[in-house]
Amino acid sequence: MENHCFCPEYLRRLRARDSEISEHFYGYFSERITVWLRLYQLQTHVMEDVIQDVLLLTLQRVYEGKAPKRWQSLEEFVRRATHDRCRWLTRRRYGIGKISSPNFRLNSKSLAVSAG
Repeated sequence: MENHCFCPEYLRRLRARDSEISEHFYGYFSERITVWLRLYQLQTHVMEDVIQDVLLLTLQRVYEGKAPKRWQSLEEFVRRATHDRCRWLTRRRYGIGKISSPNFRLNSKSLAVSAG
């Protein structure tokens, strides 16, 4: 997976809805989010929903001029949005309160929550 620098010009072109940059953004972050989501052991259709939700949220922020102030933190913003969306789904689906343990894992086979 390539590393990419999201410079101010990249964000400007994304905000202007440049098709080349938009395609790159979608491809790059879809791949990144998929990797991050593997940790949650979600079903494929749920993963696809999360990817779309996170990309839409991120693009809305960029279009509104509310992208991260430091352009280097765009990837961090997307990563956190992905994690937050998965935590929300997990709490909603399994009735789990605040997840604070860094070792939190959802065992999808038994639908039991375990600390590793």
